[in-house]
Amino acid sequence: MNTLAVVPARGGSKAVLQKNIAPLAGRPLISYAVSAARQCPEITRLICSTDDDQIAEVAQEYGAEVPFRRPAELCSDSATLIPVAHHALRAMEELDGCRYDLLVTVQPTCPLVRPETISSGIRSLAESDADALIAVYNATHLYWRVDGEGHAISLNPKRVNRQDMEPIYRETGVVAVTRREHVTPTDRLGRKLLLMAVSETEALDIDDYADMHVAELLILGQRLMAGDGPPEIVGVREI
Repeated sequence: MNTLAVVPARGGSKAVLQKNIAPLAGRPLISYAVSAARQCPEITRLICSTDDDQIAEVAQEYGAEVPFRRPAELCSDSATLIPVAHHALRAMEELDGCRYDLLVTVQPTCPLVRPETISSGIRSLAESDADALIAVYNATHLYWRVDGEGHAISLNPKRVNRQDMEPIYRETGVVAVTRREHVTPTDRLGRKLLLMAVSETEALDIDDYADMHVAELLILGQRLMAGDGPPEIVGVREI
């Protein structure tokens, strides 16, 4: 299949200054996602979608192409990944004069992503009849919310041990794969979605300096995914 992989990385982060190229264990953060994607034989072309010249330079240094700059309207704090991914796909199809079969996104803020996880996600979708696949991890715990009047409300009426709860999965930015026909300006999941479970370690998403510190400890301590098994399909959503 003709597969386009996109690493979306805008400039202007606030919680961590220039987060996408911030140093992590001796390398820029974005380099981990780019390097992992580069090792996947299923990917036809790997690009970085950015508005920032520094990010573009670093992404190119580690092997991603940067054939365009992302429009300013897709770089605001409120811009979601959906129109960013659609723009990147349309721009590359116009530049390449072809139609891609699959769109893969790998978030630069997930530095513990493994090449085999990305490859597994691509193969799992290609071998199925689903519209898209996203990576998740098991986040089953006792949860609470607070209503508009400040009342604490349990989301788990029965207080049981974690292993006895119905699993709850949290979406991650590790990898998402979508068939071309389901990538639109307003959607990239379609109607039939595969959930691929990864470990909580691999799902680590850098949001602040505390996350950077944890990721660095994992990398420098050579405990990167130690003992993790392969990702697995844990559920299908149909609308």
